[in-house]
Amino acid sequence: MQNEKESQASFAGLFNEAKKYYGLQKQYLRYSAAEQLTKLISKIAIAAVVALLALIIFVFAGMALVHWLGSIINNMALCYALYALFLLLLLIVFYCNRRRWVILPLARMMTDIFIQDEKEDDEDED
Repeated sequence: MQNEKESQASFAGLFNEAKKYYGLQKQYLRYSAAEQLTKLISKIAIAAVVALLALIIFVFAGMALVHWLGSIINNMALCYALYALFLLLLLIVFYCNRRRWVILPLARMMTDIFIQDEKEDDEDED
């Protein structure tokens, strides 16, 4: 009888510890997800700001180049057409290399953000 009560108390204690462990794991998962999303969103925000500034610089530099060449050639329309052709060629080169320049780096970044933390956790346990 005594042994049975001790067994039930031991089982209840084990159940309570498992319940606490589950709650802590759930909380850890939330914190880990929040950390990873913060890293991802910050990288996206930085990339967006850099891309926007680069676009503005690219537009103004292109306009300056067109006006400079237009004053040399004395044909502004031809310079705009040449600049448009240059942008079209740049777009074609970018489209042909989209996998190497965009898709693979994004995949590596996502892998580094979401998988690297698991590797660090495994190293901490060793």
